[in-house]
Amino acid sequence: FWSGVNRADACWRMYSGRYSGGVSPSTSLQNIAGHGQVPKTPPGKVRPPGVVGRATLGDINQHLRTVKDVRDGSILDQLLQAYVSANEIVRMSEDMSDTEPSYQAADDLSHLLSVLDYISNQPAKDIPLQSVQLHVLKTIKILTRKAPNRNLPPRGIATIMKMLSQAQPPPTPSYVSQDQDTGPHHTFRVVSELVNLLLNLCYERDNVDSVLDANGANILAEKLRWEDRDVLAGTSGAIQSICYQPRGRQEFNSLASIIIPRLLQLLNHDNSKVHTRAIGALHNLSSMMEAVLAIRDNKGVPILVALLIKAACDIKDESKGSRSASALGGNEELVCSLAGTFQNISRENSTRKLILEEGGVSPLTHLLFCNYVPAQAAVVGALMNILGPEMEGKHESTRASFKKMLSLALVVGATVSCTKPPPSHPDVP
Repeated sequence: FWSGVNRADACWRMYSGRYSGGVSPSTSLQNIAGHGQVPKTPPGKVRPPGVVGRATLGDINQHLRTVKDVRDGSILDQLLQAYVSANEIVRMSEDMSDTEPSYQAADDLSHLLSVLDYISNQPAKDIPLQSVQLHVLKTIKILTRKAPNRNLPPRGIATIMKMLSQAQPPPTPSYVSQDQDTGPHHTFRVVSELVNLLLNLCYERDNVDSVLDANGANILAEKLRWEDRDVLAGTSGAIQSICYQPRGRQEFNSLASIIIPRLLQLLNHDNSKVHTRAIGALHNLSSMMEAVLAIRDNKGVPILVALLIKAACDIKDESKGSRSASALGGNEELVCSLAGTFQNISRENSTRKLILEEGGVSPLTHLLFCNYVPAQAAVVGALMNILGPEMEGKHESTRASFKKMLSLALVVGATVSCTKPPPSHPDVP
């Protein structure tokens, strides 16, 4: 019954599921929306300034082989913007389609990385390069959706970490800068691209080691203090991605007194992407006991139970054909990570008692009937952790009945999911 669930041990008492709330690298940066078809650029041809169309990586590399001064970036920036426009939306991207034969082959990113290295050594206020910098990062981020492209050379990782460590937040809020490629708010957009790039790169264990060797844990912890929503979502996602690896969890758990309180605060953020990524990071962190204790000591259990109640109410409403305004229950990533977090923190005895006191058991049972199998499996583990000790000393038939009830609830949930389409959920860029 327990084997193979979330790649965790079968022992229910110390069950520590580590289902990653992050989506697969091939879809982790998608932003579903309509996008018109545009003509391709013939191989090897450089599109002149002012011509609207679709640029390829080959166009960009061909231009960079011949350009003498990157600072004169008007043509380069137009090519980069054309490439981003054509490929940023995953399902509309021909280059990023996993049905294309080239999807399994690595692309030549050396020229883009050289431009990034050059820009990292220039003054931060060099306005002509700011737009180029942003679109180079967007292009590399798109390309690293492909697993073969994530094998960056050490110098490439070092450049990314250097740029991230040097970035300082502007003094004004970021919401006024969403359409600005240059100027004082440019930093927010660049850092957002950098942390989302790290999210992709850190699907590979070797890249996690390189990021951590470059003081990545402390750098990302500092970025959690920023107030820009895109930076917060990307940083939380990068932490979640890094903490899927054992060394990542160890490094960030050493900063639990800093990281955990901030992630708990972000669960109440008004942006769905921010609180979804935050609970994903908490899920992976909480597979280690240091994080569990930090969640407990920072009064995180009531916060988590409140979020659980909202999600459970949404799931209950959906079963009746309606949906509440928050629609947390329709966010598969959030529900799975939230259930996994309860599964992890319920291993600790005093935290288990707090979950009982805060009324966490009832909303957990509602999640048994959701459409998401990983969440259902995690809920079973959580309920066994929470209620199992309460049954110690009781007749074996009582314990057997409890297990049978959980099994039947899973069957009902699976049956319901087969009779209606899964609910929509927020896109995760």
